[in-house]
Amino acid sequence: MKRLIRIGNAGGYWGDDLTALRRQLEGGPLDYITIDFLAEITMSILQGQRKKNPRLGYATDFVDQVRECLPLILDKKVTVITNAGGVNPLALGKALLDVAKSQGRVLRVGVVHGDDIMDSLDSLTASGESFTNLETGEKFAGVRSRVLSANVYLGAEPVVRALKAGCQIIVTGRVTDTGITVAPMIHEFGWSMNDWDKIAAGVVAGHIIECGCQASGGNISDWQDVKSFHNMGYPIIEMESTGEIVVTKHPRTGGIISEKSVKEQLVYEMGDPSNYISPDGIARFDTIQLKQAGKDRVKVYGIVGKPAPPKLKISMAHEDGWKISGMLLVSGPDTLTKAKVI
Repeated sequence: MKRLIRIGNAGGYWGDDLTALRRQLEGGPLDYITIDFLAEITMSILQGQRKKNPRLGYATDFVDQVRECLPLILDKKVTVITNAGGVNPLALGKALLDVAKSQGRVLRVGVVHGDDIMDSLDSLTASGESFTNLETGEKFAGVRSRVLSANVYLGAEPVVRALKAGCQIIVTGRVTDTGITVAPMIHEFGWSMNDWDKIAAGVVAGHIIECGCQASGGNISDWQDVKSFHNMGYPIIEMESTGEIVVTKHPRTGGIISEKSVKEQLVYEMGDPSNYISPDGIARFDTIQLKQAGKDRVKVYGIVGKPAPPKLKISMAHEDGWKISGMLLVSGPDTLTKAKVI
């Protein structure tokens, strides 16, 4: 059983830098790479694509990444976990097997599905599920006829099963951003699913790296601290079996790993700091301690967890008219200089 694993992130949304996977593979030793493709709006886009073509509904960019990087993935024995499966993870799994076959490679692909409940909405409603909007209290009946997508946020457990089966690439539907990072920790360290402090540490680690280079200087307010935004280093987690974390990045890459950069990512989409909820457990962000542990190395420790919630959250999208807007706003001190850097 390992005492430390290295997990690198290679993407925080659909449309992120497609070269990040290769750069993470080539930049230094890693055990796992996770890639998050799924914003909530992405599920609706993918559902629309699948309606037009039943063989689509996943992030096709990931197939291109694997086509380019499969020899590196297999030769370096790095396991890749991603929710690029969107609303059609089985189709993505088949596409990856086709890539491996075309290259004469043997590839074991794991597919996690079952989060898409579009076909079960009426039966679930009949059985007593209310699907009341958590933010507004709006009743489900008012939007039922306009629902475009409905997906349960799954956690790490099915991904752990795929890891135990020896899968080298694991693709999922709506598994949480943190779940794809927690899973290898549970698998490698033999953590109990109800060891809440350690699970919470895994959730925090996943939250830090889930948005790609946001944690490594891409979203830092003190942007003047970043010497170069070229060849951005994507974040890496060094996780110990005890639950202690070091956030870092590959050497000779752009960006920065500092207490400031990690803090800003921690509060991104945080919600209640004493109750950061995930399907795997609840993390208390108000217990987190940070310490600079060297150049581009930040230690994260002291994390306290709580039991997982009794129910799972569902993300739904429904038609509600048409609207589009676009804006890039540069703000803060030294705005003109900052804009030129961007």
